[in-house]
Amino acid sequence: MNRFIRVICISCISALTFGAAGKSIAASDKKCLESPRLKDLLKIYDLNKDGCIDQSEQDLIKRDAGILPAEPPPPKVAKREPYRPAPVLLVRDAHPANAFLDGGSKVSDAGALFSYTSDNATSTSTWAAKGSVVTGFVWDREAKLDEIKNGYVSRIAFLTGIEFDRTFQNKTASDSGSTSAKAGFEIERFGGADSGLLRQYFKADMVYTTDFDGKASVYGFQSYWQPMFRNGPIGKTTQIADKIWFGFRPTLAADYYHVSDNGTFKALTPGEDYLWLGTKIAASLSFDYEYLKSLTFAAKYFYLAETLKAPQHRDINYVQISALYDLVKDMLSLEARYTYGNTPRTLARQNEFYAGLTVKLGDLPASPTSN
Repeated sequence: MNRFIRVICISCISALTFGAAGKSIAASDKKCLESPRLKDLLKIYDLNKDGCIDQSEQDLIKRDAGILPAEPPPPKVAKREPYRPAPVLLVRDAHPANAFLDGGSKVSDAGALFSYTSDNATSTSTWAAKGSVVTGFVWDREAKLDEIKNGYVSRIAFLTGIEFDRTFQNKTASDSGSTSAKAGFEIERFGGADSGLLRQYFKADMVYTTDFDGKASVYGFQSYWQPMFRNGPIGKTTQIADKIWFGFRPTLAADYYHVSDNGTFKALTPGEDYLWLGTKIAASLSFDYEYLKSLTFAAKYFYLAETLKAPQHRDINYVQISALYDLVKDMLSLEARYTYGNTPRTLARQNEFYAGLTVKLGDLPASPTSN
């Protein structure tokens, strides 16, 4: 009962004092109190039952507001550990080309694709699967005051995954494609108050790639640095018009691989080393209109120059453009995708168009430093 009285009193006194909810007693010539809470106040303070809160009854309200005990302090919240691990499981079209920890990029919206074709004339069945499964842990931490000023490491991720691009047939030996295993880490660093970089990401992965029958053996590492500038559109998603958003995330990338056995990867030379330096760029266009919220246009462009220049070495020049429409949010999309160029690691030539359903699974915990 006391708490109820105090709530009523505080609301009333605050309103009287500031004049937002009712008129001030001192400033009003009226005998009766005016307040949106008058009905509740009458139940308690209208002692003479005349339907009016007169001056003496207003004095009781002020007295009660002053003598009632203060609200108990809120319970203490246990301070969390400096680093809090959070498990991650993602299914996407490929290992992310941009920063995994950059939640604003949605870690690539494109999903993995799976297809089945049956040729009744030849009794041949064909299965195709292309995508990536990524799992691991993410740690985030709270910053100290001096770290906020000078910059600090805000998140760390340890990630492993399998990237696959495989085709299988039941009657022929024309299986094709590649499988890659990856393991590495990524660091998100939050820029200091005076830094031009709001955030920046560093990533390094060890990679092993083989072909469909396991004969090829290509291993090495890939790394990149991705900046997010405090001002301007680089490294983030920016509103470019009413309800239209554009994301632009460039990186500086370095990929090194040694080819122990090229297997079916005929564009590679056995025994050679490859060092590619360049950029990997991801871009997106999304909308906030009612009927377009599920639609996203996305693009990836890689250009990496091969710097060791051994025989048959080639630069990587790769582009993929896609349009995605979410049928089941963050799970199932209708996608049209065009891919052209030579792919990283295997240098396999691609010039293909795909339209159909793609599957996505999982999302990344939001960054405590996100905008």
